[in-house]
Amino acid sequence: MRACDSTNLQLVHSEYTEKLASIKVRGEVIAITNINMVRWTKIAQKNQDETPYSKEGRLKYVMRMKKRPLKERAMELNIHLNQTIILSCKNGAQKDRFNNFEYHMNRPYAFNRDKGKCRICGLYPNKKNVKIHHITKKLPINQVNKVKNLMTVCKKCYQKIHSRSRIEGDSEENEKILKYRELMS
Repeated sequence: MRACDSTNLQLVHSEYTEKLASIKVRGEVIAITNINMVRWTKIAQKNQDETPYSKEGRLKYVMRMKKRPLKERAMELNIHLNQTIILSCKNGAQKDRFNNFEYHMNRPYAFNRDKGKCRICGLYPNKKNVKIHHITKKLPINQVNKVKNLMTVCKKCYQKIHSRSRIEGDSEENEKILKYRELMS
């Protein structure tokens, strides 16, 4: 039977007219693909020098990927931790019950869990545009700053969540914004 007349693997067999070994099962003609019909694509080989077990290997990987490791980017969130906590206190008392020490310590964990990606638009915000947002503030104080109640968002999406303006369209992004608005109210 000719390859193009078989009923299996139409994307492969339709271009060929050569005869193939085939069998007929319940009205279907199943041909055995010839190895010469397969198109091979060469993939890049793994660079053995890019090993995660040596400092040089990790550096080569970072240079090739042009992105610093996730843990390193997450730790940038707490570089100015002491100043932030001091500024958020007034006369030794906490100004904002949500912006406490536990919140600041859990920010990098939420960032890592989300792989540094905005949960709404899916983009990777840089350190100036990243916000670690509370999903809901209706929880008791001992649960509100837990990692499961924190999410990574970019500044643009953060502003959309807190904006009172009406959202037009039915995109997945808009649905997520409306969902988080509802959880915040």
